Amino acid sequence: MTSPLTVRPSDRELEPPRLALKSSTFGTLVRHEVRRATSSWLPRLLFMVIPLWLAWFVRPAFAYALNSLGESAAPASAQALAGQVVMFGAISLIFLGHAIFEDRDTHSDERLLAAGVRRWELLDSKLVVTLCHEILLTAFVLILGYFVFGADAPGDPAAWISLSIAWCFAVTAIGVVMVGLSRTAAGFTLVCYGGSLVLVAGAGGLAPYSMLPDWARSIARIFPSYWYLRGMDDVFVRQQTFVDVLPDVLALLACTVAGFAVGAVLLRVRSRSRTHS
Repeated sequence: MTSPLTVRPSDRELEPPRLALKSSTFGTLVRHEVRRATSSWLPRLLFMVIPLWLAWFVRPAFAYALNSLGESAAPASAQALAGQVVMFGAISLIFLGHAIFEDRDTHSDERLLAAGVRRWELLDSKLVVTLCHEILLTAFVLILGYFVFGADAPGDPAAWISLSIAWCFAVTAIGVVMVGLSRTAAGFTLVCYGGSLVLVAGAGGLAPYSMLPDWARSIARIFPSYWYLRGMDDVFVRQQTFVDVLPDVLALLACTVAGFAVGAVLLRVRSRSRTHS
């Protein structure tokens, strides 16, 4: 099933990649995934532009929260942009699910496995492209938002860059878990959109963390997005350095390892169930 937010590839793009004997199999698969990604360039571009528009609307809430705490409202735009990075980074996982379920529906994965391609190569080639897209989206939103909104981003650049890269790894790992939990492309789309709202709203990305109810703040730490947004707040508002936010970076990396481990188990269970069915 093709997602309504992606461009339908041509018949040629639906064909499995031809594996040249003199080239790296994994490299060939990655190039194939890059071609698939560029065929859906329009929705990918929209997922980078829409966050800027939404950040403009939620910025006043962050400014109000900062003023109520006696802080300057200058970092409000940067806080709003970080929240949109979380939401659209998670929503963009829809492209990962689309690629995986398209290969299943067309049996491309089975033909490649029969040709000697390893299962981890099929998945990792998609994860490489997904990670690159997440990094590009994050850089686009934060950097372009800085110039469009004049977002004040004080503090150590190494701090928010390291936090953002760690978040990209963490959200990619979340995508593997989502794929493992989904049986169909439609089910993945539902999990993806629902999960993105939980990640951003539950960690204070749509509304300031200080405005969340007590019960929401008490469970926010279970979300990887909490550690990213908390670290970004420390950099933007309290001008902390890389050393100060290192625990948040390590928490995101721990979430990455846990996500890949859980996702691998779920995918192995799903693979065995497909084999026996």
